Amino acid sequence: ARTAPLAGNTIGTDRAFYLYKRDDLLHFLRTHPWHQTYAIAHHAQFDMAILSWRCGIVPAFIGDTLSMGRATFPNESVSLARLAKLLGVGEKGIELANFQGKWSLTDAEQQVLGSYCCNDVELTSGIFDALKGHFPIDELKLIDWTVKAFAEPVLTVDRAPLIQAYKAERRRKRALLKQC
Repeated sequence: ARTAPLAGNTIGTDRAFYLYKRDDLLHFLRTHPWHQTYAIAHHAQFDMAILSWRCGIVPAFIGDTLSMGRATFPNESVSLARLAKLLGVGEKGIELANFQGKWSLTDAEQQVLGSYCCNDVELTSGIFDALKGHFPIDELKLIDWTVKAFAEPVLTVDRAPLIQAYKAERRRKRALLKQC
């Protein structure tokens, strides 16, 4: 039995594949041309945060079917299962329930989980293909920016007013101490 990360992927129009052996996953993460990749995920903030925070990887462009689903179906649940059903791209599996609470999986269990994962990847790809024509490029850029702002947060500070406020506060505290 082994505990291992699992990553489902599809590249272009190829069928989805999954990686669960550590060395295979690391090889893929290190050699894939992320700087040329349009990565798509359902709830991309989560997946891209993990990719960025744990692996130091940021794809060139990011799509998010959850965001697209919310904009397209504002009064519906936009879970992967529901979007797949609404758009007629397939059925989400239920195999994940069999692994609740498990920390270590056999190779046979990894195969089942991998098939489940590949189905999710195919559903996500199908949802994206069904919705992308309804989104102008500026909206897709906004989704990319929003996900990247979450996955790669950057705090920019205008130092001059901050330093000025700090010095003023120090002067105020000194004056208060003098009064005491």
